[in-house]
Amino acid sequence: MKTQIRKFQFRPILLIVVLALSLCATAPAQQSAPMPGHSSPSSMPKWCSDMMKMHNEFLKMVKTQDAELTSQVEKMKNAPLDQKETLIEATLTLMIQQQSEQHTEMAKMLDQMKSNMTKSGCQMM
Repeated sequence: MKTQIRKFQFRPILLIVVLALSLCATAPAQQSAPMPGHSSPSSMPKWCSDMMKMHNEFLKMVKTQDAELTSQVEKMKNAPLDQKETLIEATLTLMIQQQSEQHTEMAKMLDQMKSNMTKSGCQMM
């Protein structure tokens, strides 16, 4: 029996973060009225670049976690039968810790995004 491990699961919060980042990424190309507190539509608000940086750091964290998990799964697969139970427990613990870290980081990004969008007068949130 082959077991597949889900590396990443989309959540509604992730969709919101991705949408906000896509708005930030297209901000320089838009020819609309400037956001309150910004002199021209071609200047990306600082909070957009901060959000993009947070997003990139999150993706790096997930990639690192995936590598750790892959390594742990290989150890588990190649372990002698008498050690498998311990390694399965360690793998499960690692997965739970990683998911918790990801949820914490996504919540931070969402809170920051809501705060920044509210300050800039965006009615989306």
